[in-house]
Amino acid sequence: MSRFQKGQSIVEFAIVLPFFFLLLFGVIYFGMLFSDYISLNNAARSSAREAEIAASAASDINDVRKRYQGVWQKYQTGGSEEVPLVTSLYSFDPEENLTIEPISASGQVAGNMDDLEAVRVVISAKLSSNSSLASVFRKLMPTVENYTITYQMYQEHKK
Repeated sequence: MSRFQKGQSIVEFAIVLPFFFLLLFGVIYFGMLFSDYISLNNAARSSAREAEIAASAASDINDVRKRYQGVWQKYQTGGSEEVPLVTSLYSFDPEENLTIEPISASGQVAGNMDDLEAVRVVISAKLSSNSSLASVFRKLMPTVENYTITYQMYQEHKK
């Protein structure tokens, strides 16, 4: 080994180390974002299931909407069905970003009990305005401003 090459491995390590940490923390944060997506998807699925069960006992379309409102309020107040987000990159407010509606076979909002075919739950999450990492994402990838999860559950028992 030449006397000029003694510090070569330390210099290479110092050059590679920041990129390694950037990749490592990127993978960790992506996993946390995916966890947030799964939490919101699970909230959409479980609220659609609860709304479908509630609608199966309803007598008319107004009663269905009232029962959907009860499921919606459960998520709004953060009762037993609170949606925990791991990161602060996306924000989810059930009061603004959760809709539950009765759907007919044509995919439109159902007007009466005969048309009621399914329940549709839509959850929207948008980039947080108070996160510094969100501003970086907003500049690098403007298409990730928000995402929407739509879950539709068909009635099991049609009267």
